[in-house]
Amino acid sequence: MVVEIIISVVITILMIYVQVLDLYFIYYFFRKYLEKRKEVQAYFELGLALFFLMNMVGLWFRLIFAMIFVSLAAQGQFVYSVISVISLIILMFVVEHQFWKKKTRYVITIVYLAYLVIVTIIALTTQFQITFVTSPISYINLVLVSAVPIAYFYLAGKSTGELRTIALAFGIGFAFILLGGSIQPENVMQYYTPAALLYLVNPISYFVNYLLAIVCLAVGFSTVLVGIIKSQ
Repeated sequence: MVVEIIISVVITILMIYVQVLDLYFIYYFFRKYLEKRKEVQAYFELGLALFFLMNMVGLWFRLIFAMIFVSLAAQGQFVYSVISVISLIILMFVVEHQFWKKKTRYVITIVYLAYLVIVTIIALTTQFQITFVTSPISYINLVLVSAVPIAYFYLAGKSTGELRTIALAFGIGFAFILLGGSIQPENVMQYYTPAALLYLVNPISYFVNYLLAIVCLAVGFSTVLVGIIKSQ
């Protein structure tokens, strides 16, 4: 019991830390966008601002449904997943639009959009029995999520100066942020069914799993912050 309380306190502190950084990133990138709105690169900053905004909205949306509208938890999880996928689409779109428009012709963004539309239709027609976190669709999620940091690592390798620093920091940061989202207990139970039994038999394993997820989020946000500081 004491261990669970300690872990809960640590999780709460880390969540507050992540939310504060999230607010700062929204402010920082929107400000950067306004400063450069007449330049082509302005869309890159706008896309990053929208990603962090949607990340915050999605998290609070999920918490509200989990704590208040418990009977609609499945629908809340679905909407959270939709918001998460849209945020990934934004990240891929700004990279394609800014740097790869002539090479990829927005094919990557189109694939993400098609995935979003197809899974949304399936979820609605099955009354949320099949969603983004339902196997085997959940494994497709992992592939699409992994593609985002890889794209930013590739961008870092092909660029120099401030852009290289930001892209590298964001690649590492997004890898941890997306890993943190993927290993949350609710998602782990979809990828690895026996985990549900483990959480039931040993409840503290649920708290430890959630703590690891939040730590990954905190490390990811911190890495993005370091990238911002280094680029200035």
